[in-house]
Amino acid sequence: ANVIIATQDLFPTRALGNAINTGTDNMTGIGSLLTTIFGNNVSLKFLPHYERDILNLRSLTEDEGILLSGCQANELSIDMPASEKTGGKAFGAFTYSVLKVIKESELGALTNRQLVVKARNEIIKLGIGQQHPCLYCSDENADAAFLGHQPNTTTGA
Repeated sequence: ANVIIATQDLFPTRALGNAINTGTDNMTGIGSLLTTIFGNNVSLKFLPHYERDILNLRSLTEDEGILLSGCQANELSIDMPASEKTGGKAFGAFTYSVLKVIKESELGALTNRQLVVKARNEIIKLGIGQQHPCLYCSDENADAAFLGHQPNTTTGA
């Protein structure tokens, strides 16, 4: 009961219901509500975009985003409990695998595609179940350096 009361205080349920009932074409209502709830932590899709200090309400283009997903839409993203293997910390299997791949690579010099493929292979080695990390971006961004680190072209890493 306390959880329900706390949730009612946290979320304006009437506003939430109205935003959801507006349909998928009205992203403004949903965006306003989510911005009110989450402030600056809201999805970039709902934040206004500024160019040279001028508000630009355009949509993001394909090349403006890179998403690394822990699993496919029909899969579960598995958690790993704190253990000696994880340094005593609990991690998602994808997060653990990405961190391990980066640590093992030369200065984290990987492309986005290489990082996801190597993380996927690491998850297979863990033997924890069916989980296939995905990379959502343009082909150009798939082969771009992960977080701006230049890939090592001599080793292919």
